[in-house]
Amino acid sequence: MGSGKTVTLRRLQQILKDENRLAVARSLSVEKHSIKLATLITALFYDLAQDKLVQIPKQGERRERELQELVKKGKRPVALFVDEAHDLNGHTLIGLKRLMEVVEDGGGRLSVILAGHPKLRNDLRRPTMEEICYRTDIFTLDSITGSQREYIQWLLGVCTGNKTGPESILSADAIDMLATKLRTPLQVQLHLTLALEAG
Repeated sequence: MGSGKTVTLRRLQQILKDENRLAVARSLSVEKHSIKLATLITALFYDLAQDKLVQIPKQGERRERELQELVKKGKRPVALFVDEAHDLNGHTLIGLKRLMEVVEDGGGRLSVILAGHPKLRNDLRRPTMEEICYRTDIFTLDSITGSQREYIQWLLGVCTGNKTGPESILSADAIDMLATKLRTPLQVQLHLTLALEAG
């Protein structure tokens, strides 16, 4: 928690949008524990459809066929981003694999990027998730571990527009203390804010 998953995901989405080589879709639903595959398909329709008024068929078979056409019509691969994916249930994860196959059968291409806590990695490695795990590349975001000092200096530089050196704001001892005791960007930002407010 607080390692920068959501920020990294946002930046990655923006880079992909700027490159304009693929279409970016994302699930905005906040109730991840109860998300079913239909919710993620709805997210694809909303982000890929050109029309302002999106009409999503209620019947499953028709909905999937229209999604195939929608992806094919866009002529670009699609990346679906799901944050807080550690809350997704096993049926939804397995359904995503089938959804990628359906899109591919229609002549399109869909990749799904899931971001979540280590629980997600553990869930994907369970024997019941074997068919998903073997098709998944897992990346670990190690946060700023080992680079806390550099992160603090960078953060202070960004905040001052690089017009003031970090040492003129915090002493070297204060930076060392923060770097030694804190582990994630979220912790650093909070305690740096508290230190500056106290100062």
